Amino acid sequence: MINEGVLQQLGTPQEIYGHPANLFVAGFIGSPHMNLWDTGPVTEQGCCYLTLGERRIPVDEDKLPPGPVQGEITAGIRPEHIKPAGPGEPGAIRMEINIVENTGRETAVFLTAPGMPDLTMITGADFSGRLGQAVYVRLLSEKIHLFHKETGRAFCHCQG
Repeated sequence: MINEGVLQQLGTPQEIYGHPANLFVAGFIGSPHMNLWDTGPVTEQGCCYLTLGERRIPVDEDKLPPGPVQGEITAGIRPEHIKPAGPGEPGAIRMEINIVENTGRETAVFLTAPGMPDLTMITGADFSGRLGQAVYVRLLSEKIHLFHKETGRAFCHCQG
């Protein structure tokens, strides 16, 4: 993949989609685009979290770069790695459905919540949510990608 004449990443479409080398690649490939948000790691009582607005997403510490992070982090997750959840499930986040686009094979659900970035979730075509309805979702933390906010480079090529 090339941006303004500069090679950003070389690989198969699956490799680039699953393991983007930087923020440009992460945001360019895939439709809908990868969900991106500014975050910071938080460690509390031996557990590691990433912030998502006012919420915390549990993550394995080995996903984070070793040592102290210089600068800010941008996290990303593909829409298909956000799943509907029950209100009592660990890591469940309450959001509101803003737009529902059923394409026949799948449904793109655009979500919003106060104090949080908007998220897009891809789910099955049988999704029955409606505009304005509250829904709980969870992010598959093993699928979160981390990038250095200033340089845009991926900290690690996480499991796609």
